[in-house]
Amino acid sequence: MLNNLFSTPKNPFQNVYLPPRQKALMKDVLLAGQKGISVLQLHKKEHLGVAAGICRLRSKGFLFETERRDIYDRGGELRKRVTHYTLKGWCDDDYQILINK
Repeated sequence: MLNNLFSTPKNPFQNVYLPPRQKALMKDVLLAGQKGISVLQLHKKEHLGVAAGICRLRSKGFLFETERRDIYDRGGELRKRVTHYTLKGWCDDDYQILINK
């Protein structure tokens, strides 16, 4: 019993398998931090089917904030209501980790 009390906690992400494309998408959203990342920026990083990828990550317990913002693209053209994703945390039955509160 004491061994369990003083042992290092297990990695909460070890039960989550992410295929390579989901892992790359997760990494780019995580590295964007509190400002989030737009769908246009993710397309520039060669992520296709961003909404479907985010949906799959949500089904694995990842928590995202979705926000629509008006931004200018590379050509200086205004793009209205472009989706931005910000990672807020991860949870399952045993753990809840909040990021970017």
